[in-house]
Amino acid sequence: MVAALSSTIELRLEAASWNVPVIAAEAINDRGITLLYEQIINHRRWLEETGLLIEHRREQRRNEFMEAVTDRLRKELNKIIQEDKDLKKYVRQVEQAKIAPILAADKVLQTGKLLDSWKRQLDTDHFKSKGRSNT
Repeated sequence: MVAALSSTIELRLEAASWNVPVIAAEAINDRGITLLYEQIINHRRWLEETGLLIEHRREQRRNEFMEAVTDRLRKELNKIIQEDKDLKKYVRQVEQAKIAPILAADKVLQTGKLLDSWKRQLDTDHFKSKGRSNT
């Protein structure tokens, strides 16, 4: 089993500079646990030395940021669609399979309808939240 896993890993990671060890370990019988722990420490050290740990963390934070923005945009978009009859019409057409989702999205974005509705919503929200900090 260890040999099969090693072969599979070698095929997938030919270009990688970290040599992925395959370690047979059994916690219940206390076999290979020390070696496994040492390899985890070695991998951590390698990530730090190559700068990959910092890069992975940057990428994680960037992805978390993008996810947070996307979630917020999705919520705001749902509010806008509920209040805009033209946008609702596109949603109904998509739900009824009268138009492909990507085509409906293209039409909404090309016409500027979504952005117009969004701007009106932002303007309205701005007046509702006068005096509130933007930071």
